[in-house]
Amino acid sequence: MGNNEKWTLPVVYGNRRVRRELIEVLMTVEEYNGYTVLYLWFHFPYDWFTALKPYDWEPVAIAFKDSRPARIFWRPHWALRCTRPVLVDKKTVVFYISPIKGNAPRCSHFDVLRSILEDPSTYGIPYRKFKELPLKSLLKDGWPPEHEARAESFREYVHRGLEDIKRCGGVYSVVMGFFTDLLRAYLMARRRNLDGFYYYLKTAWENTTEIFRRSGPGYEMYNLLVAVKYLLMLQKATGEGPTERFWRDMEGDPILPPVVRALTGHIWYPIGLLIADGYTPAQPFKDFVDKKWRQWFRDALKACNKHANEA
Repeated sequence: MGNNEKWTLPVVYGNRRVRRELIEVLMTVEEYNGYTVLYLWFHFPYDWFTALKPYDWEPVAIAFKDSRPARIFWRPHWALRCTRPVLVDKKTVVFYISPIKGNAPRCSHFDVLRSILEDPSTYGIPYRKFKELPLKSLLKDGWPPEHEARAESFREYVHRGLEDIKRCGGVYSVVMGFFTDLLRAYLMARRRNLDGFYYYLKTAWENTTEIFRRSGPGYEMYNLLVAVKYLLMLQKATGEGPTERFWRDMEGDPILPPVVRALTGHIWYPIGLLIADGYTPAQPFKDFVDKKWRQWFRDALKACNKHANEA
C-alpha cells in the first residue's frame, strides 16, 4: 500500500449512512516536488440523497514532508480546497465525511472549530453519531475512472499547490489552525488534562508566524507555555498535579484567560522585559527562545533534584 515510513493513513469519521453506503476507497501514492502525496478516492453509489448519477467520487490528497503532513487538498463538489491539515497527533490527519453535504469530505480547520463548539466532547468531530470508518478494510490500490471522477484535474490542482505551497491555504489556514488549537487547549484545561493542554498550546505556538512570536501577545503566550511545561516536569518528578487555583484560572469565562489577555493586551508591554533580558528587536527571536529554554530547563532540573533529595 505504500511506504509507511513516509506517510500515515488518516483517521476518517462518518455517520451510519456513510459507513453503510461507502463502496470502497481507492488509494495512490506518488512523489512530487519533494513531497509524498497520498490520494484517497471515496466511492459512493450516488451523490447527495438521490440518484442524480450512479456514482460519486470524493477525493482527498495529503502531502507529507519528511513523514509529517504539510497540506491537505480536497474537492467539495465543484470547488477546490487546500489548507494545513487538522492533526490528532504529529503524523495523523483527521477529517470527516458529511452526507448532508453530498458525501463531501470536511477537512478544514473551520469545520473542526465549528464542530468543537457544537459538541465539545467529540474533540473535533461533530455529533456523537459520527464514528471512525474502517478505512483499512475499504482500501484498494488504484485510480478512479477519469470520465466519472475528473481525477487528473484534481491531481493537477494538487501539483500546482505543491509548487507554490506558501500560497496554498494562505493566512486563513494559519489563523483558523491557531484558534482551533487554542480552543482544543481550552477544552483540555476544562478536563484538567495537563498533557493535552500543553500539547495543543504548544501546537498553536509552533504554527504561529514569526511576527506574532516577536509581539507582546506572543511573549505572553510563550510565558504561559513555559509555565505549563514546568508544571508537567514537576508533576512527573513529584507525582503531584497543578493546584486548584491553577485550574480555576483556566476555567474562567474567557477561552484561555492568559492567552486572551495577551491577544488583547498592549503590544508594547513586554518590550522592557525583552531589553532587560538582553534581547534587541534585531536579534532573531529563535535565539532568544533557545536561550530562555536552556536556562529554564536548567532551573527546572535543579528544582526537581532538590525535591528528590529532600524526599
